[in-house]
Amino acid sequence: MAADHPSGARERLDRGAGEALQGNATAFGYSVMITASFGAVQHERGQPSYSDLLLYGMGAAVAFTALEALVTRGFRVALSGGSDQVITLGTALAFVSVAAAITTALAVAAALRGGAAWFGGALGASLVFLLIESMEFVLAEWVQERRGEPTEQR
Repeated sequence: MAADHPSGARERLDRGAGEALQGNATAFGYSVMITASFGAVQHERGQPSYSDLLLYGMGAAVAFTALEALVTRGFRVALSGGSDQVITLGTALAFVSVAAAITTALAVAAALRGGAAWFGGALGASLVFLLIESMEFVLAEWVQERRGEPTEQR
């Protein structure tokens, strides 16, 4: 019963932090990454026009759509996830995917011109983030398996 209802201040703080982090860590990492990537593209290409902003947003959205279509085999298979421990460890490694994605956005913006730089910067950054974040989860699952801990959702 005590596990269901925290009694001490530390237990309550731990539970509150857990609730705040659970399910938000990947979205937080992506938000930080896409914002900083925008700054990287703007640094390289200058002030965006309205159409550049639309292209940037579309580039980010297309990345998610493409990977969701691929992973769900054409939207026919449900997405699956790991245990809470795998998710927590995997998202704790997100600094790697965030840094790689921002670097990708800058490189794409340096290589392309005009609207293509904006679309490609967001697309490339989003794809790199999602792919490396996926590998971070694979690593987290591997660590959990080696520990003998659960790796599947309950």
